[in-house]
Amino acid sequence: MNKFIFFKKIEKIAQLFEKLLMPIVVILGWGMFLVVIYAVFQRYFLRNPIRWGVELSQFMMVWLALLSGVICELKDEHVYITFILNKLPFTLRRAIKIILYIFVIYFFYIIFRESFAMIARAAGQRAPGLRISMRYPLMIVPIVSLLYIIALIIRIILCFSPENYTIKTYGQKEGKENIY
Repeated sequence: MNKFIFFKKIEKIAQLFEKLLMPIVVILGWGMFLVVIYAVFQRYFLRNPIRWGVELSQFMMVWLALLSGVICELKDEHVYITFILNKLPFTLRRAIKIILYIFVIYFFYIIFRESFAMIARAAGQRAPGLRISMRYPLMIVPIVSLLYIIALIIRIILCFSPENYTIKTYGQKEGKENIY
């Protein structure tokens, strides 16, 4: 198989992954907005505050932020301090990037592994406003950890792409830079 075709397929997988996550993030954002508007309306106009409004919007915000982080990782758009990295030669920059990705994968592996024990401990606890088991809001932790690991593996593979999807010089406005 041609190496260009392989990297294009990996890029398509990343785009599909993003297209699957983006509607969830948008729904969570709008849902959080509507819950907050409803809670404010209930509290200040009807003088009948709802117990679950703040809690649900907090859970939705956490889910939204974590899933948005996965999308940022897929697109390699996290905030970086790169003034030193940009001054390094291409091969060293790529090696540092891959090493950092491996450390982050290990970090999320530990979170993934330990999150099941955390969920099991929280199964008996109830969210006071929603009155649901805390295991449901905490399920985002292993889900996002696994999604991050997948996204980081995609980023590592794309480090070797001839088009250098991952190793661009940061601060560029747009386009993919070939740094050979």
